[in-house]
Amino acid sequence: MFKRLFVTISLLLIISGCSAQSKTPEDAVEKYFKAVSSLNVVQMEQSFVEREEIEVGEVELEDLKEMKAYYDFFKENLALIEYEIIDSTESESSATVQVQVKYVNGAGVFQSVISEAMTKMFELAFQGEEVTEEMSEQFVKEAFANAATDFKVEFAEDVVIIPLVKVGNEWLIEEMTNELLNVSFMGIYDLGLMLEGME
Repeated sequence: MFKRLFVTISLLLIISGCSAQSKTPEDAVEKYFKAVSSLNVVQMEQSFVEREEIEVGEVELEDLKEMKAYYDFFKENLALIEYEIIDSTESESSATVQVQVKYVNGAGVFQSVISEAMTKMFELAFQGEEVTEEMSEQFVKEAFANAATDFKVEFAEDVVIIPLVKVGNEWLIEEMTNELLNVSFMGIYDLGLMLEGME
């Protein structure tokens, strides 16, 4: 159920878009972070050598409407991301760009959501009641509403090293590293991995 929640959030963040080719490694990094701050996941994918499609699984339209609160949360807070290129090295067909990233840390919100929702589920289970998927999803929605209401913006900072390669005349990011993914989604990547293990 929690994995499905993160898949739905990913789907909600997809916005169609196209962009010009990146003529320098720095251009490619700039393009990527602009896409992050505007929630343009399609453009984010186009920044990489391997452009994998996001797997949406069995997510229906009604689910997307119900998950709008998550989208709004990401939209508001990812718009606050700040980044500065602090170093760059380039050879004929490869490059490395070092970026100082300041981003809103949202991991605490989702940790709170998990804690509150799991507490309700365990309480019902101890009482001998069956916890259905619909009930657990409702607990998560209610917990998120509470956590988002109480959320106070706190920033985190990380230095991310981004490897790039030149493909034809275009510079592209070689791979989505764990560190880059973490700063791109408010510090919740590691939390997402933990949730996948709960499935």
